[in-house]
Amino acid sequence: MVSVKSRIRNVLFWSIISAAFIGPGTVTTATKAGAYFQFDLLWALAFSIIACILLQEASARITIHSGMNLAKAIAKQFENRPTKNFVLLLVMGAIVLGSAAYETGNILGSMAGLKLIFDIPQYIIVTAIGILALLALSLKSVQTIAKMMGGIVFLMGIAFITTAILLKPSLSLILNGIFIPTIPEGAGAGLLVLGIIGTTV
Repeated sequence: MVSVKSRIRNVLFWSIISAAFIGPGTVTTATKAGAYFQFDLLWALAFSIIACILLQEASARITIHSGMNLAKAIAKQFENRPTKNFVLLLVMGAIVLGSAAYETGNILGSMAGLKLIFDIPQYIIVTAIGILALLALSLKSVQTIAKMMGGIVFLMGIAFITTAILLKPSLSLILNGIFIPTIPEGAGAGLLVLGIIGTTV
């Protein structure tokens, strides 16, 4: 029988995945969407969640069926084709650019949050965040990082639940926002939709 301590450890370790999806960029984008447009952009969140599940499930199926990770499966699929190098370059470019965009969103999201608390120039905050991230990645123990991420995700979860309870949102407005796609008039609505989808998928 699995002990309670072992279960907690597993939750903390796999919370890294949750932390990867619920980063500062996601929180900032979602906060802006809610503050400016209330429930009108919930459909974008629902769409991005479904798209993310489908893509992750497809990747998992490829791995289970082939016994290889996605990168190796793509390389094998195109190993004897003239377009092999082009496809590999395309995949590498997508990974590098996607990671850069993702981390930029996280850093800028963290900066926006800290800027609300501290009256410090933006470049100092961004530099400090970069240094702290580098120090965290330099830790040799994966479990230490997992515990840090687990603690942060736990606090965020408590904050989200508490906020939802205090606000007491209307169920009908929530359902309308999820099932009736609209892009409200107003500066930045379209960009926020792209931001919600981009930070989730």
